[in-house]
Amino acid sequence: MQLMKIQKTIGNQVTDIMNIKQDKEFIAKHEKDIENNKDFIKTYQVNVPIKVAKDFESLNCTICSETCHENCSVPAGFLIWTCEAMTNFKCGICPGKCSTDYHTMQKFTHETKTENRTETREELKKRYEVAKKGAAGCTEMVTRNRASLEQSLKELDKILKQVEEKILKLKR
Repeated sequence: MQLMKIQKTIGNQVTDIMNIKQDKEFIAKHEKDIENNKDFIKTYQVNVPIKVAKDFESLNCTICSETCHENCSVPAGFLIWTCEAMTNFKCGICPGKCSTDYHTMQKFTHETKTENRTETREELKKRYEVAKKGAAGCTEMVTRNRASLEQSLKELDKILKQVEEKILKLKR
């Protein structure tokens, strides 16, 4: 369970890193085109949340829209507190550490799909109006992507600490 969460978090981080790198390269390459209002199209990747239908039930958080335990074997919805993802009626997997009250058994999982999107000069110009006189627009976007990455790294660090604690607990 924890390993799936780590894998998902790392996947999101990779997308954030790639977007930061592509933005820097794109701005450096097209800086004059942006200033001269030339037409161009920029492609970037975005993680889109999706629900994937399954033949089995999984424990899903209705607040965080996360799958906390894929293919959960809890026998009935009212016994959710017995799932291994739960500790003291709180979830150890979802970002909000939500109560069992907000978790349900459902025949789908919450996943993310990476999509390529395009942005026209006009859309990019709106985001980079400040960039005409410097790199402020680019810096703002890179800062936003870095903030997303830092948040993701903090989540990963928390997850790894929880895994380490559980390993130590199992060794005792």
